[in-house]
Amino acid sequence: MTLTSQSVLRVRIVDTLLKMDGFRGQRAEVLDAMAHAYAEEWTAEDNEIRASRGTELKWRNNASFERQAMVAHGFLEPGLQGIWALTERGVALSDSLSVRYAKLIAQETARREKMWRDLAARLDSDGMVSAEDTREVGMYSGARGIYADKENTRTEFAKSGVLVSMRHTGRHYDDEMTNDGMIYHFPNTQQAGHDRSDIESLLMAQRLSLPVFLISTPEKAPKRRKVYRGVIESVDMNASTALITFLHDDELPPPAEFVEVERPFVLHDDDVKTATRKMKVRPNQKRFAFEVVKRYPGGCVACGLTEPTVFEAAHVHPKSENGSDDARNGILLCSNHHRMFDRNLWTIDPSEYGFVFKAGVDPDLLGFKFLELGNNVAKPAGEALLARNARWDKAAFVLSVG
Repeated sequence: MTLTSQSVLRVRIVDTLLKMDGFRGQRAEVLDAMAHAYAEEWTAEDNEIRASRGTELKWRNNASFERQAMVAHGFLEPGLQGIWALTERGVALSDSLSVRYAKLIAQETARREKMWRDLAARLDSDGMVSAEDTREVGMYSGARGIYADKENTRTEFAKSGVLVSMRHTGRHYDDEMTNDGMIYHFPNTQQAGHDRSDIESLLMAQRLSLPVFLISTPEKAPKRRKVYRGVIESVDMNASTALITFLHDDELPPPAEFVEVERPFVLHDDDVKTATRKMKVRPNQKRFAFEVVKRYPGGCVACGLTEPTVFEAAHVHPKSENGSDDARNGILLCSNHHRMFDRNLWTIDPSEYGFVFKAGVDPDLLGFKFLELGNNVAKPAGEALLARNARWDKAAFVLSVG
């Protein structure tokens, strides 16, 4: 058995406090109420003793850590010695699917985690399994690219079920996948009704932060399957794509609806402590590119080109100077205008958002359709533009001295 995930603990804390007078209680009182309410759902490992905490059970200790995270996200009141109390924002979560259907979601999470453990027991020396293995553990069935297992996941709030797994054959978009994750393209078949249902099941899996599985078929071993465990971290409805972040054996993040949409901007990678939705930070260029494309549905900000195959997510404050992979440190350019940007042929004014060009450069000859970031275009973070402007000034000074 495994420990109950932090995301499930968060749901249980909220659900417990909602039933208490004033939506608050002493730590021991809250934990005792949770022990009683979920008596049949704690795992064997949950009920083991945490050696470093005297006689405290592991789940109680983990719940305390989760309480700290909830304070940081504004769901629980800070600075109350020994008291756990919901904020107004925390109380508002009573309308959340993750709270109203906490038991069902916890059960489905546990079912999927069991699939992952059962599959791990079937891995061969090549780290893969057979197609039949994925079916026998309940991870996949049928022939479509998306499997929602509607018999087990369809409910009143998920009419199309909740996505369990996706197939990746490698025949299309083979450059979209790395060991950290994948940009998954929505199904687009001749069965429009089925496609809509598949997409709805994908969106529900993302909203609830349930673990999902990417089943890949290696080109050189068509009868073998490489399986990745992950979450649907983000969705771009304009581009009809989803970012799947692979967790491997890491813990699940909390549900998307439980986390701040906007987090503080960080300019340098060294300043990043946690990433979106509490996932551990790993180098993930896919995440950066995906979020930048999502912010700029109009295409290249310089020429308006909308051909996805030539899109490039450019760092405003460059990676070579430890620029972060926060999407607000990015801007969407075609490959040509990206190279011109990196070679200091042009930059962006940090106050007016107009484009500034190197002396003697004619923007028309460089194929510029726009000369500024208009009102309807996303803006990079001001701190990133200021850092870029300082770099531009330095380059101009070097040229003038030379």
